[in-house]
Amino acid sequence: MREDQTFGYDSQYLGLGSRGQFLHRDLQYTLEVVGEHGESHAESIGADHPQRIRAWAFDTELRYVVPDEHFSQLALEYLLTSGDSNRWFSPTNTIGGNQPHSIDTSFSGWGFRNTGLVLAPRMSNLQAVRLGAATFPLNYMETFKNLEVAANFYIYHKQQSSGAASDNLSLKDNNFLGSEFDFNVNWRLTSDLAWMLSYGIFLPGDAFLNRDDRHLFFTGLLLGF
Repeated sequence: MREDQTFGYDSQYLGLGSRGQFLHRDLQYTLEVVGEHGESHAESIGADHPQRIRAWAFDTELRYVVPDEHFSQLALEYLLTSGDSNRWFSPTNTIGGNQPHSIDTSFSGWGFRNTGLVLAPRMSNLQAVRLGAATFPLNYMETFKNLEVAANFYIYHKQQSSGAASDNLSLKDNNFLGSEFDFNVNWRLTSDLAWMLSYGIFLPGDAFLNRDDRHLFFTGLLLGF
């Protein structure tokens, strides 16, 4: 780092969460709200220009445990994280990020949320809806009793249409990032060996310059010891 440049990001987080049953014992909810504040330091020549961070995130999920023999579940999740309209190249990076002398409203999150296999956007300048389902369809057969099949459908939007999202190809001033469908198979073969198969397809939206479909296929064995 040169002496005439300053880069930095110093933030603190405050979160509140809740989980429990919603109206019925088979209907469960989770809810989390996070506020972020602190200082970020944009690229500067000859001077340090700290900006205040004022960002937030909201996530909630409603999960229905189906009363059947296959341990089926249905889930609906909504995720909303703040963005910054003057972050044109990156929602989280210091360089090419927030403009000097302006409040940084782009949320920079830690932890994990299921945002998909293919696009897998970071939790910044993002509005996402997920509809998911999972079941053990052949658990009445001894060989396949631990075989789980799951699917998720996503719809993605930017929270700020002119701000950057984590995929740097979504450069157009448009909210719609696209949609995605993921399919997963998890089969526990023994107590310490599992087989996984995943496939996802992402359909880019109007925010992307390139609208070609994206695909991801993965399979592997997991050995635990």
